[in-house]
Formats: sequence, C-alpha cells, structure tokens
Amino acid sequence: MDHQSKSKKMSKSVRCGEKNLPLAQVQDTDWVQVLSVQYDHERRSELEQLGVIPGSKLRVLHNDHKGTLIVKVEQEMVILGRNYSYRTFVQPLQK
Repeated sequence: MDHQSKSKKMSKSVRCGEKNLPLAQVQDTDWVQVLSVQYDHERRSELEQLGVIPGSKLRVLHNDHKGTLIVKVEQEMVILGRNYSYRTFVQPLQK
C-alpha cells in the first residue's frame, strides 16, 4: 500500500471523544486504536502476542466495568484482565 492510500485509509478513521484514555473506560461496541501500553517488558510482551500493540485497532465486545474485558483484535476475541485494561491507553475511533 502506498503512502497516499494509507493516508486516505487513516482519514476514514476519524477520532472522536477523549484522547488517551484507559481501555477500561471504553464502552461496549466501541472501536479504539491502541496508543500505548504502560507495563513492564514481560507484560507488554504478553499483550503483543495477543495483538494488542500500539497502532492496533480493537473493538470492545464486552465491558461491564467490574471485571474482565472482551475485545476483538483482527479476527480473534481476546479476554483482558482489569489490570491490563487500565494500563492500555487508547483513542476512540469513529464507528
């Protein structure tokens, strides 16, 4: 994909709402882009293996704001504990 195509594709993902919020605060069905993971190297590596890396896009499938979160990363569902979700910072994307 050339640079111009990437720019057009990125412009379709218009950011809305707050920037740089913990994944734990995102509502069900929202799409987000991962900005950073504030964890030690070992925990970041675990998230990387699940596809949760800066730049990746996630869809929150379930967040009851009490326990674990279920997110969709590409075609996989991933269950994240509350600690991971508070240390993963994201930016909402337009639906």
